[in-house]
Amino acid sequence: MVVDGLSIFLAVEVCAIEVRIRSRLFSGLFGTLGGFAWIKIVIERERKHEFDPAFGFRKLVHIAERSIVQPIDDPTTTIQAIHRLHDCLRQLAPRPFPSSQHYDAEGEHRLVTHTLGWDGYVRLAFDELRLVAAGSPQVARRLQAALEDLKMGAPPERQAALERQLELLEALVRQEL
Repeated sequence: MVVDGLSIFLAVEVCAIEVRIRSRLFSGLFGTLGGFAWIKIVIERERKHEFDPAFGFRKLVHIAERSIVQPIDDPTTTIQAIHRLHDCLRQLAPRPFPSSQHYDAEGEHRLVTHTLGWDGYVRLAFDELRLVAAGSPQVARRLQAALEDLKMGAPPERQAALERQLELLEALVRQEL
C-alpha cells in the first residue's frame, strides 16, 4: 500500500524491477541485503523540478501557450517562455542523459526507470508551441531562431530532432499563409 510521504521498503528475490508511478514522482535507493534486493521508494505530494526537469519544461510550455491564445494574445510573454526553454535546451544539448537501466555492483540488471532523452525534451518544448506559433509571426520567428541556434550547439547525434522541428514549423507557417 502506498501512502503519500511515507517510505516503502520492498524485499524481493534478486530480480529486475520496473517502477512506474503515474503522476507521482519517486526517488529511490537500491541495494542488496542478505541475498535479497531492496528498493526504497519515496512518494512525494508534488512534482519537484530537481527530480523532474520535464515538469519545468511543461510549465513553461503551458505559460507560452496560454499567453498566445485569444483573448489574451500576448506574444511577448510567449517569447519570454521560449527564451527560457531555449536556455534549458542549450544547457542540455551537450550533456549526457542518465540511463534508464540500473545495475548492481555485479552487473545484474535491477531497475528500469522511465526517463526523457534529448528527443523527448525537444518534443516537449516545441511540439505544442509549434502549433500555436504558426499563427503568430513573432512567435514563429523566435521558435525558428531557437531551433537554429540549438542546431549549432548540439552534437551531430542530436541534430535530427531539431531538424524535424524546423521542417514541421516551416510547413505549418506555409500552410497559414
